[in-house]
Amino acid sequence: MATQHANPEGFKTCPLCGERWATIEEFVHDGELKLDGYTAFFDDPGQGLVFVTHDVPRCGTTLTLPAARLAPLYRGPAFAVLHKGADDCRRYCLDRHELEE
Repeated sequence: MATQHANPEGFKTCPLCGERWATIEEFVHDGELKLDGYTAFFDDPGQGLVFVTHDVPRCGTTLTLPAARLAPLYRGPAFAVLHKGADDCRRYCLDRHELEE
């Protein structure tokens, strides 16, 4: 199946077991990948890191990728001003394992 997000080098490769995901869609729909966390990078939010664990026997490694790599899938609003430090900020982005919102 052709996709607009295909990359000739592939989207991501597991550094431990060598599993390769050819497209962003293949990566996000793989049931053996578990979202493990996110670390914010406030000066450039696209450089925040997403942590995903490859949950298969004889692997279990955690892969990281810049949040910007997932941007083609995002359909929500783009905020011009960071909310960090505002009175109503819930501080979710300061805890890597907090995945709310």
